[in-house]
Amino acid sequence: MQNKSSKEITPFQAIRSNTKSFIPVVRGGWIIKFSICGDNVLLLFQSIASDEVLIRYFTSETEAVYYINNLLA
Repeated sequence: MQNKSSKEITPFQAIRSNTKSFIPVVRGGWIIKFSICGDNVLLLFQSIASDEVLIRYFTSETEAVYYINNLLA
C-alpha cells in the first residue's frame, strides 16, 4: 500500500475548500439553507409545519434568488 503525500488534495477537500455554506434562515414557515460552490447554488428548504424537504440545485445565484422569491410569495 502506498502512502499518500500529506500535500495531495482529495476531490472532497478541493470541493470543500471552494464551497461557502451559510447559516440557515427562517422565512415564511420555511427553514432555508444554502451553499455556493463556484457559480453553483444548492438550496435546501424544510417546512416548519409539515417537515417537507425541497432540495434544488441552480447554476446561478440569480436563478436561486428567483426560486426563493417565488416560493415565499
